[in-house]
Amino acid sequence: MLDRPKQLLLTMIRAIFYLYFKSCKIVFKHTSNYNDFFRENYRLIDEQLDLNYIDFRFHQASIAISHLEHKLSLEYLQKLNKKIIWSNPMPDVRLYMLTHSGCYYSAVGSIILNHSLGSKFIVPVLPSILDSLPGKSIKRLEHLGYIVEVGSIDDHKFLISMFKAAKKEHNTKIIMFVDLPSSTMSKGSANQNVYFFNRKARLISGHINLITQASLSYCLVSYNHNPFKTDYIRCTRAYSFSYKCTLDNFCQTLTNEIQHLIKISPIDWRYLESIEFYFHHH
Repeated sequence: MLDRPKQLLLTMIRAIFYLYFKSCKIVFKHTSNYNDFFRENYRLIDEQLDLNYIDFRFHQASIAISHLEHKLSLEYLQKLNKKIIWSNPMPDVRLYMLTHSGCYYSAVGSIILNHSLGSKFIVPVLPSILDSLPGKSIKRLEHLGYIVEVGSIDDHKFLISMFKAAKKEHNTKIIMFVDLPSSTMSKGSANQNVYFFNRKARLISGHINLITQASLSYCLVSYNHNPFKTDYIRCTRAYSFSYKCTLDNFCQTLTNEIQHLIKISPIDWRYLESIEFYFHHH
């Protein structure tokens, strides 16, 4: 059964956080050190963007609370999934590529729940996530009748198994995050030189290899969180790789799509305050 008292407690915590951050915004309105540093980061996304660091911190805190809410029970996640608004009907593709925006683990859950029971999914995650609550929450969707394999992006055996499944198991779906800098991977991992927000950067490129080598159809997905209203999932239409396009152009086109989703709601992007991390190689 759904744990109603825990739900109410988390709702109260969110309201308390909201009042706390509102108070901080009033008290520290003349203290601009943090906000100036934050502004230098988000200016890379949009010179005209007007965001406040305290507003960003509250939004991220609200997302963290929602992560807890979504893990209360499978029943809660199923009810939540019925309330989430998708910008477009979720396309039936082999590869779902996510940004770390909003309640991104709930986006993983929503993608799985919008498929028929018995569907198989492979979800590569960071090593630190594998045995954590988010990783276990994704895995427990198997209790509903899905097949879910969760593995580390640093586990070569898992990655090889994923590539084999991508080529041979035509009903298997892959869900992976595609907005990580190359430094999150091991030294021998594949990465790609691109222009990210008009600056030279290096991003992980596992999704590129999957699309081009296994001829996977794909779409991009991002989650926009609303602290006190309905959440929103944005997705592109289904695409497939065209061999008329050069690999470099294809990588940059995908990166531009990732940028577009981030720009729609930059306050949702987990890495907004540390965007310089993407450019440290240059």
